[in-house]
Amino acid sequence: MKQTPMAEPRIQTSTAASTGLHVCPACGSDLVQPISWSPAALSSWQVDLRCPDCEWSGRAIAPQDEVDDYDVALDEGARLLNQALVTATTPAFDTELHRLLSRAGRPQGESRLPSQRR
Repeated sequence: MKQTPMAEPRIQTSTAASTGLHVCPACGSDLVQPISWSPAALSSWQVDLRCPDCEWSGRAIAPQDEVDDYDVALDEGARLLNQALVTATTPAFDTELHRLLSRAGRPQGESRLPSQRR
């Protein structure tokens, strides 16, 4: 796999009010991830960012409200990833459970363990 050299981080005063810190200024991906963040001034933050799609990296100085919006976008992204994981793995888990139960001689509709039945 060919590695693309990382570009030098560029410092930018955030203009994310229209797009958000989660949007890559190079490729438009909405998957930009924080690498680190630290207080920059009384009510602003220095945020080092990286885009997993195009390998862009940069630094933004953003006000608190913009960082709060970014935090909400990150939480929503984590929720969506978790939902996709559950959606992708549940059928495989169910199939494996039924396979194991059939090997143990239990009917497929009887998925609860004896200790779980009441």
